[in-house]
Amino acid sequence: MVGGRNAAHKQVLLDVAEDLSGRRPDLFDLDQFEADFGGSKARGLFDEDVREARFRGTLRFPSLMLRRPGAPPAFLPGWRPYQSLIASICDVAPELGPERRPEGAEDCRIYWGDVTDREISEMLGSDEIAASDFPGSSHSLGAGV
Repeated sequence: MVGGRNAAHKQVLLDVAEDLSGRRPDLFDLDQFEADFGGSKARGLFDEDVREARFRGTLRFPSLMLRRPGAPPAFLPGWRPYQSLIASICDVAPELGPERRPEGAEDCRIYWGDVTDREISEMLGSDEIAASDFPGSSHSLGAGV
């Protein structure tokens, strides 16, 4: 998605997997991914996710289900602002403690690597960040993003 590619297309997922495998073979096994990706187990798990979403009255994607033993799940259909996600996670797992915030845009880029200006803006809690806050970036975030 960072590159503007549609993750609903099989070839996009395979290309991303190949890239990740090349960059981090210690963390990602491309052969295992390809075997699992087309397998009946993966399809069954996907179908289960779709049934769960329908049961909860949505087909919006992405949807996120936060579960923990002994507690009701938190279901977040569709896109949510960063602060909403954090609040939901803290509701499900309050022992995680206070949220840690990066000091600035460069800290976000160092930690996350591939990250968009909009994602950084959400993490830093600001609606618009000057282009000077993003080394190598020639634009700021505005209403058109």
